[in-house]
Order: sequence, then structure tokens, then C-alpha cells
Amino acid sequence: MAPNNESLAAGGGMQTPTLILDRMPQQTRIQSLNDDWTGQSNQSERKRRQNRINQRAYRKRKEAQVQSSSVQHVSPISYPFKATWQPSDEDGNIAQGAKRQDRPIDLNPQDNGLWQLFNSAITSSYPRVSELSQVAVICRLEDDKSDKIIEEFQKWVTRNHLMGSPTADHVLVLIKFNIFRALSNNSLILGFPIELTMEDDALSPFTPLSEDEDRLKRPEILSKLPAALRPTVLQSQVPHHPWIDLLPVPRMRDNLILAENTYDEYFLCESLCGLINSPNSTTGFIIWGDPWDTAGWEVTPHLLQKWAWILEGCTELKKSTNYWRQRRGERPLNFERGFNEMVTEIP
Repeated sequence: MAPNNESLAAGGGMQTPTLILDRMPQQTRIQSLNDDWTGQSNQSERKRRQNRINQRAYRKRKEAQVQSSSVQHVSPISYPFKATWQPSDEDGNIAQGAKRQDRPIDLNPQDNGLWQLFNSAITSSYPRVSELSQVAVICRLEDDKSDKIIEEFQKWVTRNHLMGSPTADHVLVLIKFNIFRALSNNSLILGFPIELTMEDDALSPFTPLSEDEDRLKRPEILSKLPAALRPTVLQSQVPHHPWIDLLPVPRMRDNLILAENTYDEYFLCESLCGLINSPNSTTGFIIWGDPWDTAGWEVTPHLLQKWAWILEGCTELKKSTNYWRQRRGERPLNFERGFNEMVTEIP
């Protein structure tokens, strides 16, 4: 006969309280133990599991888009210079991949959680961007919350601008989001979703082996792309990952294709974009103009120091870099010294 509570008490026994375990927020999309990347110390295995989860979520989103027959794109970037180019078909209509929806900016965002994150990033002596990692990471563009983060950040910047309270710290956070948005918009201009760049085995639509986007290979479509985004001969002949296509520097794209599989893409992404969850991270680019125009991109000394080889032969990018530096009263970067692993400024 099972003992009752009184007999347990008399014998000095104690009842063990029930402990209810629940999933952490980052485990909500995990379907099996093989998907669980939390606590995984091996970086390659962790990335593989995360990619599996993200690809599954991407396929579900695509199915939902097909069923609803309406695709929602991210809101456009606000740049200092107005974009004057939009890809169009033979009838003058805006190309499907580049069609964007202008959304009015709400200066009173209701999502206080996001507001507090952005506000905390600039209230200290340096931007505490590590707190933003709770919501999104710059190199994980497929995250479901990324569009929301960008939209709220845009509202936050606009509000502070209208209130006359911009600070230097705002710029440090905004630079990273500008790169994020530039790459996202270039993907729309090229006509393929940014989520495509998150699949490990994804192939650029411009390569012969890719059959998904044959329309992107048609000469009449390619001729209407901005010059800096038109695929090079190498892009059209050599299979490569589509994230490379987003950079508006043809020679840099060729450099990356020729060296593919010889460098760590994760660390390159960190150097190019600056991981949003690291308060000390530095971006490789500063975007001053339209995302598809090389003349609006500036290389930082950080990128030249770590990845000088991807800049070899990028004449237009060198010119634009030193143009923007000189406008700020800074001395031009010496790229030749950078190629020799001696990153300095011209004396």
C-alpha cells in the first residue's frame, strides 16, 4: 500500500516538488534534439543546426507567400541622396524584384521593448549595441524580427532628428544598419529575396547551374541593372554563393569568387558589417549614397587591415573612399601599403 502524507511525515520523508521545464525563446522553432543548437560549443555544428532551422522557416514563409499571392518587402532606406534608378521592364513598369512599398513613419511606436533597446544603445558614453543581440544579429538577415527591428530603428532615428537631439553615438549604431539595409535593397534590385543568401548551399541565380531564376539571366533584364550590380563574366560562369552578388563592386565580387572556400565567410561578414552583438565591432564599409552605387561606399581602415586582398583592383572603391575621407578633412588611405599589410595614412 502506498504511504500517505502522514506516514511520510512520521518517517521524516519529504515530497519532492515538481519542476516544470520550458523552452527558451531561441528554441521555439526546434523540432528535434538534432536541431537544438543551444549549448553547442562547436561553431560549425552550431551554425549548421541554425541554418537547418532557418531554411525550414524560410520554406514555410515562401509557401505562405505563394498562398496569399502578396509579397511584403522591407521598407526603403532613407539615404542622403535620392535614388534616381529603378529597374523596369520593356513597358516601363518597375521590375517585380525591385518594387517597394513606401510606409508612413509613425513617430509613436507602440513597441516599447524595441524603443528601450535602441535608446539604451546611445544613452551611455558608448553605444551598448550588445543589447540589440536580444532581437537581431546583423549577419542573420533571415531572422523573422529583422524587418521589425529595421522599421522601429528608422522611427527611432526620425524621432530623435525631429526633436533636435542627434548625437555622435547615433551614428555608430546607424552605420551598421545602413549596411544591412543596403544589402537588403540590392537583393530587391537584383530580384531575389535576401533570405536566399542564408542557405549554405544556395547558388547565385546568375550562374549556369541555377535554374530557379532564368529570367535574371536574360540580356534585356541584365542591361537594366545598375552598372555596379551587373554580373561579371566570372559571376555568370563560376558557381558561387548569392551573397557575393549584393556588393556593388564588380572587381571585389570577382576576387571573392576566385578565392571562395579559402576564407571564413562568418569572419568576413563580421568585418564587412560589424556584428551587432559586439560593442567593440567595427564595420568595413560606410554607406553615404545609394546602395547600388560604388561612389556611395567607403572602405574603413579596419577592412583594409584585415582583408586587403578583396580590395585589389577596386579602383572606383578606392576613389570613393578617399573622396569621402577628404570631405571630412581626413587624409586619404594608402591602399598600396594596405596590400603590404602596412595600413597607414599618407603622411
